[in-house]
This record gives sequence, C-alpha cells and structure tokens, in this order.
Amino acid sequence: MEQQHTFKNHDDTELFYRYWPSSSPSPNQIVPTIVLLHRGHEHSGRMAHLVEELNLPDYQFFAWDARGHGQSDGERGDASSFSELAKDLQYFIRHIKKNHKVKEQDIVIIGQSVGSVIAATWVHDYVPKIRALVLGSPAFSIKLYVPFAIPGLWALQNLWGNFFIKSYVKPKLLTHDEKRRETYKTDTLITRLISARVLIYLHTTSKRIIKDAHSIHIPTQLLVSDSDYVVRKKPQRQFFDNLGSDKKEYHVLPHFYHDTLGEKDRQIAIDKARRFILECFENPVTQPSLINADQVGYTKNEAEQLMRPPKNILARAYWKTTQFFLQYISRLSHGIHLGFETGFDSGGSLDYIYRNEPAGNSFLGRIIDFFYLQSIGWRGIRQRKIHLEQLIKQAITTLKQQNKPVI
Repeated sequence: MEQQHTFKNHDDTELFYRYWPSSSPSPNQIVPTIVLLHRGHEHSGRMAHLVEELNLPDYQFFAWDARGHGQSDGERGDASSFSELAKDLQYFIRHIKKNHKVKEQDIVIIGQSVGSVIAATWVHDYVPKIRALVLGSPAFSIKLYVPFAIPGLWALQNLWGNFFIKSYVKPKLLTHDEKRRETYKTDTLITRLISARVLIYLHTTSKRIIKDAHSIHIPTQLLVSDSDYVVRKKPQRQFFDNLGSDKKEYHVLPHFYHDTLGEKDRQIAIDKARRFILECFENPVTQPSLINADQVGYTKNEAEQLMRPPKNILARAYWKTTQFFLQYISRLSHGIHLGFETGFDSGGSLDYIYRNEPAGNSFLGRIIDFFYLQSIGWRGIRQRKIHLEQLIKQAITTLKQQNKPVI
C-alpha cells in the first residue's frame, strides 16, 4: 500500500516522496530498500510501476519528487546548482534512515536519466556505503541538436541571468509504450521547463563524474537504450569504463528509447536489474583498501602523468612555460613559494590556505598571492574546513546531550 510523506531538507525546502512498505515486514530485521529517482521533468509517480514489476515483495521502496518537480517545493525545473540536487538526496537518505529503520548498506538506488546522474554524483561526492546502483540511460550528455548549445547557454545566462527552456522531447521519442505516451501528455505534475543553469551544471557535473568515476567502488549496473534520441551513449560507456567498481555491468538494450525503465519491453531491463540487485544482496558490502593508493593504482598513475611533460610540441611548450612562470612568481608570492618549498598539499601549505591572508615581497607579490589563494581548489579546501567545524560542533552538542565526555 503506497504511503505519501514529505520531509524538509538542508534549506527547509519541503520535498514529497512515496513509500511502499515491505509486504513481509519484521520488527527486528532491517528490510532491503530500493530508492527510485525519476528522470528530468517527471516525478515519483512515473516510477511507481517498478514497485510491482521488480517483483521484490520483501523489499521496501521509496521514490521522491526532486525539488521543483511533482509535488515538491521549489521553482519548477530549477535548482541553484546540480550539487544541490545531490545534497537533497543526501538529506533524503538521512531522513529515511532515521524514520524508516533503513541501514545504508541495505540501500539500492535505481535512477533514470537525470536521476541517474544525481545518483552517480551523490555516490561520488558523499561516498555512501550502499549496496548497489542501477542507472538507466544516465543523462551525462543531452542531445540539444543546436551547435555550441552549452557555450551559448552559458553566454546567455551571463548576459540575462537564469532563464528557462521548454523541453523539445515528445512522448513518442521516450517510449514505444502507447499507454505511457498518453499518460505523459495528460500528466499535470510533469514539469516541461528546465532552467539554463541546471542544464549547464548537469553538463559540467557529468564531465567531472565521468572523469573521476574510478573513485566509485559501489557495484553498478548500466542499462543503456540503443535508440536513444535524448542522450548520447558514448559518455555512458566512458563512465562505465572508468568505474572503479569490481562488480559492474553494461547492457545495451536494442530498439529501446530513452525511457529505459518505462519502455514497452521494459521487463527485459527490469529482469536484468532484479537479478543484479539479488546478486548484490548475496554478499556483504565491501570497500577496497586505498591505503597504498599513493604507490599503486589509478591515482598514482594520474599523478605520474601530470608530472610528465606532454608529447605534443605545443602542449609541451605551454607546460614548460607554465612551470617556469610558477617558479619565477614563487619569488614574489609567499604562498606559491611555500608550495614549492614544502609541497602544495603539505600541512604548512594548508595552514596558509586556511589563514587566507595574501602576502608577498612586494605589492605585485601580494596581488599574485591573492589570486593564488582565490583559486577554485583552495576555496574548496576552505569550505571543507567550514563543514568539518560544523560537524565537530554537532558531534560535541550530541555528546553533551547524551551526558558523554567530549574528548
């Protein structure tokens, strides 16, 4: 029996979700859990059919309406960033863990299209210890059919501010299922607008996640529609190839349109997902040891590659010029000098970054140091410090409320 609930996330936005309890609940046993993430423009009701079709009666199911979609609050089709959507998911998982007796290691995420990208971003950025990911046609690269569409959107957004675009996708491009097509046309909860900044952030976030997918170690299955008019298959394959998961699967479904889990012959995809989920629950959750990652593996190879001059003549010239320039301005900027002296990731360098006070041997040196300190990487490091301080304060408060010593 479907239940409907809401929860408040990190910025007090109220998000709607559906809940289907297990048909055989046990008061003392953690129930395997599946979280369904809908595609862009849609809502949780469009994923509800999977609860029955997956044929997992001992599992409990959750499906949310992402912010700005369905019955959730927020401006239609908008978010301040794509990271905000991943953060929403983090708070959703935290909510169901607290209120529905869910353990993280018993969760499987099933995503569709943009929902798949949200899931992949959340797993990459928050490193949860969930059981598995099933990603249906992840929207890593949308076919916008306009030359230089993303640079154009970026330029227009900078000129005019955020604006909205109506989806060009017709129901006949999503699925061969006539019933699904008709309900798509008449569904008043579908949001046909999407903001330019969400499209831009979706594009940039997807590139980041694909490039760094080696850091994702959760068992992952990709279900790829072969006749997809909405998103490109090549980035999906790149993501799969880069995945660091020991257990991963890639399935191309012939003649399927974009709505992979809502296609006419979707039972083919659903059976693959069901079998994968059951296999993942046969074994305990494991995390690879990364204690020697600085000596062997992808990270070590990446570091060595960055230290080697490029083979291309022009790229090598640029690399050498940049190296010489940094060594030269290290005489002026205290921060860059400290980086060369002790290492840019040393404790001394991080203390300097946290202090965030430009210093140099001259006015020019202080200007250079200011821009060095304001680089995106160092701004991220300082934001991480703020988050750590907040978590420490929360932990201290919790210990005091429980009358436990703060050590």
